[in-house]
Amino acid sequence: RGLPALLSSPVALYAQQVTLQELVLGTVGLIGARNSVFVSAFHARNEPIIGASSGAGLTDILAANTQTGTNGVWTLKLTPLYTLTTTVDWVRTTGNGDSRLETKQLTLSGVIEAPLSPLTKIFGGARYQRFLSELDADYRETAAFFGISHVFR
Repeated sequence: RGLPALLSSPVALYAQQVTLQELVLGTVGLIGARNSVFVSAFHARNEPIIGASSGAGLTDILAANTQTGTNGVWTLKLTPLYTLTTTVDWVRTTGNGDSRLETKQLTLSGVIEAPLSPLTKIFGGARYQRFLSELDADYRETAAFFGISHVFR
């Protein structure tokens, strides 16, 4: 009860290799009768171990990076049936090698959900994303979404 559905964390990049990862992660939260607020922050440094991997090349560039980010989640019980959840995420990824290329991503979202039955909920919301990169094209995204979720037991 009162816990956010999602907290920001480092993005896992999968490759067939051995990687040393240093991770510092912290989360703090307040839970009230109608509100909950959580803030988390992380710093992850990933470094491939030379000679321990079967693949080389592009995966080394993708795996040798440092990710730093933060996340905030605020949940408000609007009525006994409706819940509003707002989130803000910010992540910066920087290459560790000679190429110190950097990407930054900001995401803002808001979702309202209501139960239809004990196992079924409907939800709708909006999201804004901004991605800035020295490696790829920048983009902005604005989206509205609606859905239904059901838990099968």
